[in-house]
Amino acid sequence: MRKASLLAIPLAIALILSSTSSFSAEIRDQGKEAHTLKLTDALHKEFLADEDYALADALLNATWKQVKLNVSEDQYKKLLQEQRKWTSSGRDEAAGIHASSMPPKTAFIRAMQDRTNSLLRIVRIPPKAGVYSSPNATFTVRINEAGYASITVEGNAEDGQGHSCEFTGKGIINTYDWTTLAHDDFPNFYLLFTRAGAELVYATGGISQGCGAGVNFNYSYTLDK
Repeated sequence: MRKASLLAIPLAIALILSSTSSFSAEIRDQGKEAHTLKLTDALHKEFLADEDYALADALLNATWKQVKLNVSEDQYKKLLQEQRKWTSSGRDEAAGIHASSMPPKTAFIRAMQDRTNSLLRIVRIPPKAGVYSSPNATFTVRINEAGYASITVEGNAEDGQGHSCEFTGKGIINTYDWTTLAHDDFPNFYLLFTRAGAELVYATGGISQGCGAGVNFNYSYTLDK
């Protein structure tokens, strides 16, 4: 009898360890499932009502637009494949990693910011003073010569139908990211300098910023020679 009891003990321990191992694996799998995210069109539309999400999305799209304007055709084709892969799966995977420590919407914001920073390394250059033009708007950039720290933007936009507005902004130059420009009358707008010129962007959580009678100044610009 004593011998049988001694044989039963290792068997019982093995069963307990097996159950514990299976339980731990199940918990790990559930944790992975909890951080598996998928940005559907409906969820993206819902998130766009949030100002932080809308801004991250706008800056990513605008940065990508400058990629096309600043790289060779061959490099663009390669980057386009990478961007499509990121959009189809990479964004969800990155957000899933961030979701271990933050809400899903914030995780997607971080994923977009990370991707934007990656693309910025390809196109961004130091700011240049001068006059920048697009078909419907023009702005002038002035840079503080004492250290190149501050920047002032003054511009005018029109819609081709007689409506126009003036816009101004001041900010501190961001060496590695978009430069934020504060405006007295409406939310911040953002400026990026590239070899092709500059990109000006604003986003207000699904509400068109514009000015005047719906006049827009959210464009790509070239530096006048």
